Amino acid sequence: MQVIPATPPPARSVVHDSAPAIVQSAAPPEKQPASFQEWAGSWYARLGVREESASYLRAVTAWREAWRPKRVRLVLLAESHVGEHPGDSRIAVIPMRCVGRALPDPYVRLIYCLGYGESSICTRPPESNSGTPQFWNIFGQVALGQSQPRKSESSLQQRLRWKVRVLEELRQRGIWLQDASPLGVYLGRGERLDQRHYVQLVREGYQRYVLPTFAGDAPEQIWVIGKGVLRALSGLPGIDLRYVISQPQDRNRAQHLEGLERLRRAAR
Repeated sequence: MQVIPATPPPARSVVHDSAPAIVQSAAPPEKQPASFQEWAGSWYARLGVREESASYLRAVTAWREAWRPKRVRLVLLAESHVGEHPGDSRIAVIPMRCVGRALPDPYVRLIYCLGYGESSICTRPPESNSGTPQFWNIFGQVALGQSQPRKSESSLQQRLRWKVRVLEELRQRGIWLQDASPLGVYLGRGERLDQRHYVQLVREGYQRYVLPTFAGDAPEQIWVIGKGVLRALSGLPGIDLRYVISQPQDRNRAQHLEGLERLRRAAR
């Protein structure tokens, strides 16, 4: 399997709407990291948490790139993938006939990885593999105007065919999910990276390694998923306060649905 490097190419240009800077950019470090992995290592050391392996981060990029449109017209910008768990590196995703083309096979905790949330197509059951059904509902509503089939009411093949259909539809329409942080902010079991450093990590990651992955396509809009992510990124290139949808688990369900409907209209 050809693995795509985690470090993206440099940006050429980006179209964005201006927005007031709510959070000021942190001062750049005196010594700039020479590579993405060095930057990641410096952050793991600062946070005092177990590092995600270089192979895991490359696999996250590979799965994301597998569903990248030829030209990114609209970006869905979430917070991050889920951090690597012990044992994840020993799990592979079994190829599926319903896809019709080759996909990466390392297991990662990212919605684009079809094994995340579907242990039956993994070579061994991953720990805590519930996936992100709430994000599949966003994908499904944007692509097909429908939520995902319930596990209790569908077979594995039905769910996989539905997921592939959704991902292909989004890809053909130029809609791509990226994450503001290239490192896993959520570590599982209710544990997250140190919130004292959250804003600086997300802003650095977005500007250095995320924005360059789609800047050259000059996307029409960047929709941020989650108001906390929006607050952290406010004032940066491409971030517009109008284009936000609250998290699916928002206590104000009406607010989430209103944002989802605006996103659906923008994605047509």
